[in-house]
Amino acid sequence: MLVSPQQITKIVSSKENLTLETQIKLQNILDIPILASYYEKKAEKLEELILTFEKKVEKIVAQAFEYSNNYQSTKVLKLEKTNYSQEYYQAAAV
Repeated sequence: MLVSPQQITKIVSSKENLTLETQIKLQNILDIPILASYYEKKAEKLEELILTFEKKVEKIVAQAFEYSNNYQSTKVLKLEKTNYSQEYYQAAAV
């Protein structure tokens, strides 16, 4: 809080009126609700966390689709090559 130990003693013993600035510092350091802004900041942090999570999920889903599409196209190409080579061998045998 950047205050002297004597100032803390006055605050704890209720001999000091708390300024708005001091209340905000206490709220932030102790992570306890003193002012309505405590809940507003918690809500903002939660929204940021949700947005970050959503972006990560979107990235993972996009990667999964890309992997799936690459896997399927690779598999189809292999099947096509196999089918063509079988037709070639069958035609050659006849």
